[in-house]
Amino acid sequence: MENIAFDCVLFENCNLNCSHCFQCHTDNMIDIEYIKNLDTIVYPYLIEEIEKKNPKVVLFSIRGGEIFQDKISDEIIGYYKKFILGVKDRFVKDYPNKEIRFHIMSNGVYNKVDRVIKLLEEVDGKITLSYDAFGRFPSQIQYEMFLRSYKLLLEKNLIKNIAITLTKQSIEYYIKNKDKLKIFSDSEIDFNYYVPTMRESELPSDIDLFNFYKYLIDNKIYNCVYIKNILDNIIYKTKI
Repeated sequence: MENIAFDCVLFENCNLNCSHCFQCHTDNMIDIEYIKNLDTIVYPYLIEEIEKKNPKVVLFSIRGGEIFQDKISDEIIGYYKKFILGVKDRFVKDYPNKEIRFHIMSNGVYNKVDRVIKLLEEVDGKITLSYDAFGRFPSQIQYEMFLRSYKLLLEKNLIKNIAITLTKQSIEYYIKNKDKLKIFSDSEIDFNYYVPTMRESELPSDIDLFNFYKYLIDNKIYNCVYIKNILDNIIYKTKI
């Protein structure tokens, strides 16, 4: 197997309440002792997956909640570093012929971007910023905080991609406001679609999704993962 994804959720505590989010955020506790010992807790599960699937590359994803929100102490940020480097050191010793890549999911809504940059550089990691122009930002202040984080992280070449969840309502919004996607012309966008937890009315239909991707192509918004893959396969023909 070429690669596997290994996803680690640290806690549900978040500084936003997005309309489409699958997390209910009923458990807002941040267990510091758990985070402090995560490398020894998580690594046996990682070994199990590697032995079962024998990948060449492990894509190791870390998320919350929001793990970088401003109220998180620098001490806890330090435990993130210990966690990542602890897993990385053991992985390199145990699997010298395999590769592990770390990336962190974040909403980018915080002021303390410098410490995020510092952590990512120290662990050689990347960040995926989640973005939804519809149903995410409670005020212009939060939106501007996101844009600032995006700009600073982009300047440091630390962004893996932009993750956007498509709902029926957000598709309508993006089609009417294409500038909301054009701001990411320098980044790859990974679109997912809404899987309903409670609000089935937000689930986009196949026609909604078709119209959205057609809209992207008609407006030359080619930096979408799916469209990019299709174009790559046309230009550099893939043998099947």
